[in-house]
Amino acid sequence: YVTKSGQPPVGAIVFAQATTVIAAPLMAGALWWLTSRKDLMGEYANGVLTNVLAGAGFLLLLVIAAWVAVVKVVPGMSALFA
Repeated sequence: YVTKSGQPPVGAIVFAQATTVIAAPLMAGALWWLTSRKDLMGEYANGVLTNVLAGAGFLLLLVIAAWVAVVKVVPGMSALFA
């Protein structure tokens, strides 16, 4: 879509990164919360080990998302609107 419009794709790439930085942790947190609920998942709810690993993965995802936001998205947005 962007390449056929003749516009440089930088804006679309920055927008995609910003969306991913916000959406990925939200989806991961929601999935972790939902799969941990015994009233919802019954016997298939996360166990202790799964919750520990999910928590570590979630924290890693938050760190990566914050890094991308600070290093890539904010400078990219600044360049677009400067």
